[in-house]
Formats: sequence, structure tokens, C-alpha cells
Amino acid sequence: MSKERHLNAFNELRTRLRLIELDMNKKAQFPELIKRMEIVYVSTINELISRGKKYLSLNPETDKTIVVAIDMDFYISVLERLSIKDK
Repeated sequence: MSKERHLNAFNELRTRLRLIELDMNKKAQFPELIKRMEIVYVSTINELISRGKKYLSLNPETDKTIVVAIDMDFYISVLERLSIKDK
């Protein structure tokens, strides 16, 4: 895949994550549904991180790579917080 396709996929996943976050906030009164949504959320984060790593490996430093790296770092910290919460 080209670097543009990885970036497009990364941005699409970021949009999906935001929509999942909004849905989780709206459906907070349904714990069973939230649990299933968290599984999809974590899976989507893992895919976003994978696409981000692929994009960064194909690209020299630019403004876009900095944004991708910052977003990846944010979602890695989200995964860490979720794993601490589950313990």
C-alpha cells in the first residue's frame, strides 16, 4: 500500500473512533452494549496504531507525520488506561 492509502486509512479509523466514543457516551446506561463497544473500540485503536506505524515507516518527517505520531501516542495511552481499568 502507498503512504497516502495508509494515511487515508488512518484518518478513517480516527473518524470511526470518534463516532464510537460519541455512541459510548450516548449509550452509557446500557453496560452490556458498552462492553461490546469497548471491544470494537480497542480493536479499532490497534488497527489505527498499525496503520500509523506503516505510514510513518514510509514517510520522512513532515507535518502530517507529526500529527500521526501524536494521535498514535494518544491512542496508545488510551489503551494503557483501559488495560489498567480492567485489572
